[in-house]
Amino acid sequence: MSLSLSLSGQSTPAQSLLNLDLHPGQTPSKPTSEDDLRDIYYQNLHDVFYLIFHESDSAFASLSQLEEERLSALESFENKSSWNSSIQAEIKLQWAFIKLKYGDEWSAFWSLRGTTKLIRENREKYPSFELNLRTEGLLNILFGATPDNYKWVFNLFGMKGTVKEGIDLLTESQNSESVFGLETAIILGMIYSHLLENSDTAPVF
Repeated sequence: MSLSLSLSGQSTPAQSLLNLDLHPGQTPSKPTSEDDLRDIYYQNLHDVFYLIFHESDSAFASLSQLEEERLSALESFENKSSWNSSIQAEIKLQWAFIKLKYGDEWSAFWSLRGTTKLIRENREKYPSFELNLRTEGLLNILFGATPDNYKWVFNLFGMKGTVKEGIDLLTESQNSESVFGLETAIILGMIYSHLLENSDTAPVF
């Protein structure tokens, strides 16, 4: 029996990702629309999920080179909008998690610093844009869950947050009608079940 999830109106990269039909290593094309920006975001998630499930150092070395290609493609988008910087921040954040997983802590730190800078700027420009809440929420959870002996590095660059603040922002983002609502609910469920070890309060799908 196979599990098949469906989101009405979602692009092919998003739909295949939901069903864990992973296609890593997709080279980004120059985006000409906001839909193209979102496709680049989902292409990146294919790589991230693949590296989580397969734990391959050689795959990490190969796929990590696509981070800069995707960020450059997003930078080349001429019609700047709330999506542009937000997706750049999300991609940096995704790779920060992967770099931590594969032991590249210093590079992960700089990715997190870049994420923090981008999302703060995007919130100032577009305060009502809902994806900002999720990215900032994940950053808060990460900073709050960091062992004390590492927190001084984050604090040195003004990177602070608590798990509670992060959960509150994620919950607010999940309750919105954003196209990322289901995705955010899944992330919240994973955080409750694995990080907080409290599956009883995790979102129900």
